[in-house]
Amino acid sequence: MTDVYQVEKIVGKRWKGGRVQYKVKWEGYPYSQCTWEPLEHLQTVFELIDQYNESQQTTSKKSKKEKDEEHLRKKRKKSS
Repeated sequence: MTDVYQVEKIVGKRWKGGRVQYKVKWEGYPYSQCTWEPLEHLQTVFELIDQYNESQQTTSKKSKKEKDEEHLRKKRKKSS
């Protein structure tokens, strides 16, 4: 009999060998037991993958905005 593991959430994404892999936090297991899984192993958790990808896009946009604001502050400081 095969054990069934439940995905709690997706906590990372990487490309390896030209293929995407997602780092999975398993329900009931500590973060130290997260594993990298190929997309084909995660066919039932597309909603969690979408949530992760959306959170990363939001973080990237905030980071860019924060970087732009910091650049403007430095520019103003140099000109005064």
